[in-house]
Amino acid sequence: MRIVKLLPVALIFIPLLIFSRDNERLSREAEFENLTNNNEYFVNSPFITSDAIIFFYKGKASRILIAGDFNDWKPELLMRESGTNFWQYSWDTRLPKGIYKYKFVADDIWINDPGNTNAIIDDSGQPVSYFELKEDFIPRATYPLWIEKDIYQFRYENVSAKSVSLVGDFNNWNPYLTVLSNTGAGEFSVKVRLKPGIHSYCFVVDDEWKADPNNLNQFSDRTGTIINIIYVPENHNGRLP
Repeated sequence: MRIVKLLPVALIFIPLLIFSRDNERLSREAEFENLTNNNEYFVNSPFITSDAIIFFYKGKASRILIAGDFNDWKPELLMRESGTNFWQYSWDTRLPKGIYKYKFVADDIWINDPGNTNAIIDDSGQPVSYFELKEDFIPRATYPLWIEKDIYQFRYENVSAKSVSLVGDFNNWNPYLTVLSNTGAGEFSVKVRLKPGIHSYCFVVDDEWKADPNNLNQFSDRTGTIINIIYVPENHNGRLP
């Protein structure tokens, strides 16, 4: 498999602007807003945010569909025209990190994404548009976060915290068994296996027991400590609980 760079057809009509320092300060949402309203603003497609992978197409058509290896190459994802000759589709389903190939189907004609400079040479020797996820795409992530099978990720944020542990009925409330890793910028996280059912837990932050502020399912135990509740279903069927 060979990766190549393509000059998009859209660039014939849309000058590629060199981002100024002011443009670099734009948020991802502001960049996309600029893209939809400014014919001379170019951003590589698809446009990836924390909660959506946004495919877009600029051009005349009566119908545009998307098919890729992320939906078994079924041309069923219908783009909507959100402006004059501006089409978009937002993918908001989980995807593991990796490289994903796709094509547009414009009025029944299969084409590469003209707004994407990235392409892979497939087994037939033809270029195919692709995008890469450098980490798992998890839209609308809430914690504790189901990762896969019986694995959940817990996260705690506190820039002044030095040590954070997870305690619960799954580790006999032992503050020394499940220590969260400091991932930087005051974020601590850990992944644990949980059996199906209802579990109670909380954090121990610098020797002080604290509830998980990301989980509002809480109750007060006999000592007055606020404890969190998490429900683990028997089978996720590939979906969030």
